[in-house]
Amino acid sequence: MATNSPTSYALASGTLPAGLSLNTTSGIISGTPTAISSASVTVTATNGSGTSSPATLTFTISPGSQTITGLSSTDTKTYGASSYSLSATATSGLTISYASSNTAVATISGSTVTIVGPGTTTITASQAGDANWNAASNVTQALTVNPKNLTISGLTGVNRAYDATTNASVSGTASLVGIVGTDAVSLAGSPSYSFASKTVGTGKSITATGFSLTGADASKDKLLS
Repeated sequence: MATNSPTSYALASGTLPAGLSLNTTSGIISGTPTAISSASVTVTATNGSGTSSPATLTFTISPGSQTITGLSSTDTKTYGASSYSLSATATSGLTISYASSNTAVATISGSTVTIVGPGTTTITASQAGDANWNAASNVTQALTVNPKNLTISGLTGVNRAYDATTNASVSGTASLVGIVGTDAVSLAGSPSYSFASKTVGTGKSITATGFSLTGADASKDKLLS
């Protein structure tokens, strides 16, 4: 710290690290370093009696620490959901890299996640650093992808006379609704149909049991009752 009430300051030799500057009135060196460097400068102080001898200042600018934010610890999707973008950021401003631990559940290209199938995977966000920044600690997200719910259409209940049972019958051809893309999945089984009660009524709901899913992609889906 200068004494004897200096009125101005000046750099006598050398260059301050990038991002730092000298206030020639107060003598304060301030700013945020923008690059790794080592530097020595000399500074003089002036008052009404003259200018001081140069004082040497040495700077060592080390790599900065960075953190990753913006990735939730958990997320849940359903098979068949559209691709979506991840938006984590690093305090350094450097680009985030992403990886999926289970590419049978989700794949990642750049920051875009594509759902491949049901299950769980860990998404890891990382930033390796550069000449000016240390590597950030990885941040992870547990992603759960649920099976796609499929429903049955194409069946119509058949009217009948009261017979003191809950037996029901239908007409039409059963088909699946909600299949994802060109997935290989179809209906199987020997279904039976019933009313919830044996009482007389109109517009009564019919429950089908015995249907199941078959095909190479059947495990990706769930048949709703």
